[in-house]
Amino acid sequence: MRPLRLTISAFGPYAGKTEIDFTRFGKQGLFLITGDTGAGKTTIFDAITFALYGEPSGTSRDAGMLRSKYADPRTPTSVRMEFEYGKDVFIVERNPSYERPKERGEGMTSESANATLWIPDGNIVCGVKNVDAEIKKILGIDREQYSQIAMIAQGDFMKILFSRTDERQDTFRKIFRTDIYLKIQEELKKEVNEIASRHRQERASLQQYIDGLTCPEEIPLADELKKAKDKALGTEDILELSDRIIAYYQKEYDAETGIWKEIDNKLRDTDNAIKVLGDYQAARRKLEERSIRLKKEKERLSGRIGSITEEIVRLKKEAESLSDAGEKMISIAQQRENAAGRTTTLSQILKSLAELTNEKQKLVRYQDALQERMHESREAQQKYTAAHNLFLSEQAGILARGLVDGLPCPVCGSLQHPHKAAMSEDVPSQEEVKRLKARSEELEGKVAKGVSVCSEQKAKIGSMTEGIADRLKGISSDLELGPDISEELEGRLETTRSEIQEYDKMLDTLTKNTERKKTIAGLIPAKEAELAGLNEESSALKAAETGLKSEIEVYRSQIADIPADDMAKLMKGREELHAASEAAAERSRRLYAAISANTLARKNIADVAEKVAETERELSWKSILSKTANGDLEGKEKITLETFVLTEYFDRIIARANTRFMVMSAGQYELKRRETASNNRSKSGLELNVIDHYNGSERKVESLSGGEQFKASLSLALGLSDEVQSSAGGIILETMFVDEGFGSLDEESLKLAMNTLGGLTEGDRLIGVISHVDSLKNIDNQIVVKKDRLSGSRIDVVY
Repeated sequence: MRPLRLTISAFGPYAGKTEIDFTRFGKQGLFLITGDTGAGKTTIFDAITFALYGEPSGTSRDAGMLRSKYADPRTPTSVRMEFEYGKDVFIVERNPSYERPKERGEGMTSESANATLWIPDGNIVCGVKNVDAEIKKILGIDREQYSQIAMIAQGDFMKILFSRTDERQDTFRKIFRTDIYLKIQEELKKEVNEIASRHRQERASLQQYIDGLTCPEEIPLADELKKAKDKALGTEDILELSDRIIAYYQKEYDAETGIWKEIDNKLRDTDNAIKVLGDYQAARRKLEERSIRLKKEKERLSGRIGSITEEIVRLKKEAESLSDAGEKMISIAQQRENAAGRTTTLSQILKSLAELTNEKQKLVRYQDALQERMHESREAQQKYTAAHNLFLSEQAGILARGLVDGLPCPVCGSLQHPHKAAMSEDVPSQEEVKRLKARSEELEGKVAKGVSVCSEQKAKIGSMTEGIADRLKGISSDLELGPDISEELEGRLETTRSEIQEYDKMLDTLTKNTERKKTIAGLIPAKEAELAGLNEESSALKAAETGLKSEIEVYRSQIADIPADDMAKLMKGREELHAASEAAAERSRRLYAAISANTLARKNIADVAEKVAETERELSWKSILSKTANGDLEGKEKITLETFVLTEYFDRIIARANTRFMVMSAGQYELKRRETASNNRSKSGLELNVIDHYNGSERKVESLSGGEQFKASLSLALGLSDEVQSSAGGIILETMFVDEGFGSLDEESLKLAMNTLGGLTEGDRLIGVISHVDSLKNIDNQIVVKKDRLSGSRIDVVY
């Protein structure tokens, strides 16, 4: 990415509109950004970063605070940058959200953040979010990565030089996106904690099921069960003990169940004897009661049978009287339909007669109008003829009026005109004659049209008359079209309508008779079925009367050996047997419940013990994995998974940094990652040492002098920039900035540092050095920032 032109307005310390044309610096080499401290040198890089990402470069500067305090209220705060990426040129313009004084009145007003991006293909992207996404798509890196690559600030790279492992870890994590490895570490630790918690719950559940085992305290198994509940037995021993407890209860249950069955057999025999004796007594009572009811039921059935028989006879007679209702209804319906047809025909003819009368009245009106037009036509013809004749007779006078002595007459050729013809005063003009002729011809046309209309109307009337006459003959041969025909037809229509009303009454009666016939047809079988049922019921009553008598004899033979007064003894014996049965059943239920509870507990113990063993195996290997990933293994170096990944990045950064550090230190120094930790208690893996090739020693970077530290940190920052560009997919970055730090270097070191930066400009790259060191002012291309405490800063560009 190469900035071409940068325009800032009311931005930071710059009150007005300021433009920097970077194309004047060429495509490679160094340029200096110099000026007073606090004048706004770094603000130039802030503006570039804001144009791209909507945020300034440093973390201490907020986009909402970019509005210049020196700006006029009417001057908007914005940044516009034209930049080149590859062979394409883009333009981006942004403004932050900010508060500014109102142009009128008091108080403040708000401006919302906005952004626009012009793309080479002609498309325009609008809106902050859309432009942010498109810029990241074009450049392939975010703001933090761009700041690390394009801006090498002294404070940042000095911090990287002296950072501890955990501090470098935080910095590199953001740059190289190694959060995923940190998440893996945390997820492993979380999963191990969850498994450990599950293991504790499963152990507690297992003990709960062991505590659920029971047995009587008086048997030897009780002492072994106490050991199990006190956690003195292993799982296999507990399961074997459970089997012996269940077997003990099963044996007791089988014995008690045998006693219970024996008592129940005796109770069943007693119940049978009580039932037989009771059935005999009940049957005897029922027989007496049924003899009274059977008599009444027989009387009821006899009366009902007679009534149903009479009703069936009556319904059959009624059905016979209605047998021809259907045929009559068909005949009357046909007659009504014929009458309705006559009604329709008569009504239509009467309507046609009315229409014929209307057409005759129209003919009279047409004829009257024709007579009037004929009269007007005759008068117009007479007026035209008279005017035409008068006009012709006066032509000699008209010619005479134009004769001049000495000129020949157009009629006779004479040059003398002694007797000129005279002309009347009221002779019509030729135009008047033409108008009268046109009026006469117009009225003749209207007369002709009137004659045609009357002829057509007469023909229509004739056709209608002929049609009506034919329809009258179709009704009756004695009907003829005459003056009284409408009255005759009206009378016949009224008579036909009366006939239809009579037919409707007859049809209504016949419909009811037909429905009644259908009803009777359904009632007769139902009544016959009811009669059959009553007869069967009567037969059943007779059979029942005989079978109760035989039943009582059966009961009497069954209780021959049971005296009637032994019912009380039987009931007392039954109560005693029932009590003994309930007691035996309760003992069996308790034993069965103990078997079920112990069996369930034994199953749960086996199931949970298997889960506990499986969880312990999983906890063992996952705990080792988590401790390895989190650097928590006992007696091992405290290097986490993320740190291990970052050491690979760090080694590459150091390798890239040493290509510069060796040059800037004239081959004396080389950076090296410290491979062993000072102790196994704190996190390690990202500490730095320095190798002194002059004396062959290796020591901590903190032992370097101030100037040496600057060169080391600058080299490290450049190495970091190179690695970030490489890891970001080989992005194109053709302009970089280095901010301050050169004041701590001696003349030779400064020369070496500048040579190193000069080497970075190879391959069409611009390096902007932000510094106020006087010895750097020999750089040809300069951006000079000048500060005024009242009006803000301004820029002078030197090429």
